[in-house]
Amino acid sequence: MAPEIKAAEVRPQNAIAERPRQILARRLLLAASVVVVVALGLVLPIPLDGRLWGNLFDLAHAPVFCAMLLGVVGAFDPQAIGLPSRLSTVVAMTRPRVLRIAAVLMVVGGVGEFLQKFAGRSPDLGDVAANGAGIFAGLFWIASRTKSGWHRCWLVMAFVLILLAVSVDPTLEAWDTVQQDQSFPLLASFERPREIGAWLPHNANIERTESWSADGKCSAKITLAAGEYPGIVMDWFPSDWRSYRALKMEFHNAGDSELQLIVKLFDALHEQTGFAPDDRFHQSVVLPPESDVSVEILLTDVKNSPATRQMQLGKMSTIEIFSPTPQPARSFFVDHLRLEN
Repeated sequence: MAPEIKAAEVRPQNAIAERPRQILARRLLLAASVVVVVALGLVLPIPLDGRLWGNLFDLAHAPVFCAMLLGVVGAFDPQAIGLPSRLSTVVAMTRPRVLRIAAVLMVVGGVGEFLQKFAGRSPDLGDVAANGAGIFAGLFWIASRTKSGWHRCWLVMAFVLILLAVSVDPTLEAWDTVQQDQSFPLLASFERPREIGAWLPHNANIERTESWSADGKCSAKITLAAGEYPGIVMDWFPSDWRSYRALKMEFHNAGDSELQLIVKLFDALHEQTGFAPDDRFHQSVVLPPESDVSVEILLTDVKNSPATRQMQLGKMSTIEIFSPTPQPARSFFVDHLRLEN
């Protein structure tokens, strides 16, 4: 006669059989959560703006995608990324599986960057490259876990060097932003090598040069190209101008004919009007041939320039210098933009 099997004896066996499934489900949820969080960070609007924040976000791309690869691989196979063996492996991460995960994450990064244009953000192939560099660094780290001795040291060194290499440029740009804030009320001197990064050219080229300067050794040379309203824009600078009397800047026209420019200023509230022409300040500047021109703009005039309100001098957001008409191959110099009492 077969022995009777009690229910109490069966339940632990079922629990043991189901436990790996529960672990797998939790690990799948963990891996999916990591990817979803990073993907949302790529495509959702971010309320933080400015040159400093932009460079900090650029700095984060490679480490975040490296961490995402390690997080997904480690969720299934903790030992594959160097975690203790007491953490159970639910799916062994062989090289083909790791490479497939890396490829999927590259696609996530590329698609997320593309979708940014629908969220009011600016897609950048440099960010896609930084994502790829982070994933590549993660692959070196994972490969190092299966090696020992000098072989492991070289792989870890490659991991570190890749992350450092893609961090240099955004780190230096972020530091220049800090220096820019410390130089206020000087807005632009072009003495620092990376100061050009604060300006965005539109149908123009901007370069730092020593061929002319109004103060110090360097200035910015702007070469206009074909297209509408060629010039330069600065959006990222200390915005509170309330303690100052005037905005001043120096121009130089090295050409043999007159050049007309427009200086345009507006505050953070200007966007709410749909960038209405009568809601901003603009002043014409005429540069005679082979001449230097000093421009002073009274901030009282800036404050009273909008037709239906007063401009908020505590929330200034944009300086534009441009030509009202296409001027292919024409160039001018600008230097020493500052606020004065």
